[in-house]
Amino acid sequence: MPYNKSSKNILLIPVILFLISGFFLGKCTPSVNIKDPKVRESLFNNAMEYYNRSALNDYQRAIELFENCMSGTPEDALIYAMLSMSYSRIGQHYSLKAEYRKADYYYDKAFKYALYSIKLNPSLSKGYTALALHSRQFEKRNLLIQYAKKAIQLNPKDHEAYALLGDSNHPVFFKDQGDYEIGRRYYIKSLQIEKKYLPAIYNLGLLHFNYGKYSKAQKYFRKAISFNPKISAFYYYLSLCYFRLKKYDSAEIEIHQGIQLDPDNAYYYDLSGQIAFKRNDLKKAIQSFNRAVSINQNVAMFYYHLGMAFHKLKKYITSIKLYTKASQLDPKYDLPHYRMGQIYQKLKKYKLALKEYLICIDLTNSEIIWERVYKKIQGLKKILGIKKDLV
Repeated sequence: MPYNKSSKNILLIPVILFLISGFFLGKCTPSVNIKDPKVRESLFNNAMEYYNRSALNDYQRAIELFENCMSGTPEDALIYAMLSMSYSRIGQHYSLKAEYRKADYYYDKAFKYALYSIKLNPSLSKGYTALALHSRQFEKRNLLIQYAKKAIQLNPKDHEAYALLGDSNHPVFFKDQGDYEIGRRYYIKSLQIEKKYLPAIYNLGLLHFNYGKYSKAQKYFRKAISFNPKISAFYYYLSLCYFRLKKYDSAEIEIHQGIQLDPDNAYYYDLSGQIAFKRNDLKKAIQSFNRAVSINQNVAMFYYHLGMAFHKLKKYITSIKLYTKASQLDPKYDLPHYRMGQIYQKLKKYKLALKEYLICIDLTNSEIIWERVYKKIQGLKKILGIKKDLV
């Protein structure tokens, strides 16, 4: 669960560039004299504090406070830019939950606010930073880079723009594009300007994680937690780091924290089950995987992991049912076929085993799995007396 990860399923809704000024007027009526510069500055700083905490409810509160600020000075370009970025980040939250209509609503507002910010002050960097963030949400990499660089040209200390350039080189946001070292440098530059900027800290951790640098990644997830201990995703990825490093006790502690913060996240229970499985606590593993499935019945991986637990208990019929369910949910999933092949081979049902292995070898992108399955197929050919090439 990356930070503000973009959704491929949302199409960019065409937005008419003609802006109706009335649309942008704040709806909140302040109970204080917002026209007083000191009061307004205090209110704006309070809004920024919420924005920088980087959680959904904090972005929502930041929007309320930014809108209150507008009641005092309705033509402030910076406020519109910050509103745009807040709306973009909330939109991303809903897109990750597949609530696309809600996401579209927030993205639409974010785009309009960013344009209006630039209309009010074309020399303000934040308007372009807001457009860069919006472009990232829709996987418009070239536009992201263009807007972020424009923002940095206007303000060389715009830490958010540098972080977005880091995102443009991040496989979580743009698969098979960008460069690890370039992305790392942009995140470091962002953090040199603002050391507490959570998106840069978290996404730098994810960058290390995605390149298998788990020891480096866990340091940044820990740092993110130190700045905001109430975001469950930080604990999830920290736990995953420990899991990959085979530090299962530490992994269990961190995922437990994540579950306490977000008890309805199926992926957290699935990870807890994987940890229990590695510790050979199959009872707990099955409980955790069942909990994941009860929350979300549409994730193939959950059924596969549950099948693995029963497989280890030698409850082969149950395992095959679960592996079959996983393959039905995701027809391109190679591992369920590999495991079913193992079971059928164990039961000396060689033709069924061969069928599953052939499906697996056709689906897999893993060199290791391919080589294993190839050897299995060659062995079964000898048993079944098959001379022709099957692979």
